[in-house]
Amino acid sequence: MVSRKFVYKWLKRFRKNPEGEWWKDRSSRPKTIHRKVDEELRERIRELRIKQGMNVEKIAYLLKKEGRGLSRNTVIKVIGELGLPLWSNRKKRKRPRYKRFEREKPNELWQIDVKGPFWVEEQGQHLHLITLIDDHSRFCLGAKLHPFAPKKEQIISLLEEAIEKYGHPESILTDNGALFSSVRGGTSTFSRWCQTEGIKHIRARVFHPETCGKVERLHGTQPSSVRWKD
Repeated sequence: MVSRKFVYKWLKRFRKNPEGEWWKDRSSRPKTIHRKVDEELRERIRELRIKQGMNVEKIAYLLKKEGRGLSRNTVIKVIGELGLPLWSNRKKRKRPRYKRFEREKPNELWQIDVKGPFWVEEQGQHLHLITLIDDHSRFCLGAKLHPFAPKKEQIISLLEEAIEKYGHPESILTDNGALFSSVRGGTSTFSRWCQTEGIKHIRARVFHPETCGKVERLHGTQPSSVRWKD
């Protein structure tokens, strides 16, 4: 029993040459074999590698300029066949080592941030979440949902409720968002409120969300499909 595809192949051979031996198996070797890298080109790669000390990228670039372009992978293959050391100018990116910090006691530093808008399936709407945590214990001191982007007054209101319940913090860490910094320069409304309360306002470095990583991590673990209540 043979496949339909095999039968059609025989039929094609028969129609092309009915008198020939169309039923016999034929070699599957390709009619044309392209040898991209001849001995001359191999010796050229050896020369560039040993005498001039070029790496893979430079060899491939120079061969392309000479009109004998080879891909980077082909150059690597030839270098391996020649038994030459394989090295490249592409340096591995070192993973940045984050500097961990944690305050020694509660209320020494609070972190506050806003998440949103994000879709809450149970509520059927987009919401914004304000979250406040203690840096030492990572205890969530307060969280509130708002259907619209929260304003500075709502941020301060959440902080005042937390202060009334847990006491004054020594300092508060925030990002550089418009809620915590002045767009036109000078002192922001939030910073002035901190000064009035005797709290030191610390702002994270620009484009460095890792500084507020604890509250960011809490935002990442809070499921958006849960039915939230104020």
